[in-house]
Amino acid sequence: MENVCSPAGPERSIPVTNHDRARRIPILVGVMVALLLLVGQPIGLRAAGKPVALPIVLNTGVSAPPSATPTTAPPTATPTTEPEPNALYILDQTFGYVSNIGTLHLVGEVKNGTENDYRLIRIDATLRDGAGAVVGSGYTYVKLDPLGAGKTSCFDVLVQDPPGDWQTAQFEVSNYFDADYGGANLAFVDVDGSYDSTYGWVKVNGSVRNDHGSRVEFVKVVGTLYGEGNRPIGCQSTYISGTHLDAGQQSTFAMTFSGRDYADTDEYKVQTIGDPN
Repeated sequence: MENVCSPAGPERSIPVTNHDRARRIPILVGVMVALLLLVGQPIGLRAAGKPVALPIVLNTGVSAPPSATPTTAPPTATPTTEPEPNALYILDQTFGYVSNIGTLHLVGEVKNGTENDYRLIRIDATLRDGAGAVVGSGYTYVKLDPLGAGKTSCFDVLVQDPPGDWQTAQFEVSNYFDADYGGANLAFVDVDGSYDSTYGWVKVNGSVRNDHGSRVEFVKVVGTLYGEGNRPIGCQSTYISGTHLDAGQQSTFAMTFSGRDYADTDEYKVQTIGDPN
């Protein structure tokens, strides 16, 4: 599936002021959508040097996707055909920004619309100039891995030293593998997210509890920030402080979204996943 996006303007810098066997399944062709390149004065949450609490959507690696998961195309997008029920595809909502160290971040989400689980889902991004010539590229893997049936995961493609003449970014799900993943019963405890206007950071902290009944290893938390129109604008992941959880045990996690001013954050989502022993 391909999803083609365009930057909002020529500006490329942002001042800091304020998450086997290869098997192909149907991949649907996307549309031209606006890729927002953050410029100028950010919109959204404001605070006079104090953290501001953010709304949260909780999601574990085994539960059904929350209804708040963004699936609506941006207002500027060309209408597109609904994805097939049995498909792995990139959602139309995408976002781009250049960090304060000059790295281009291309953020989006992948939806697993199939009845199967997949792992190592690779996302390729190709940068093109106004004439359509390739001027750069990058790739990454979705953060929630494996990605269960019906689940959505964010991704963040990093392009070091992006060329100044790029005009569009083309996304493609290029590879993935079958995953035999039964899931783990994990629960979030005391999750808190806030925006700090002093540094422009969003911090998300909390704990994960093992309700699975047996040991779960490599417990991972994926965080996704959403801006105006439920557009994903940040994607990050981390492991809990204890890495593994015995039955009934819980452990803390912490993640900080930095590199630019995240004042345009409206809400965030956390997901957790682990390997049952």
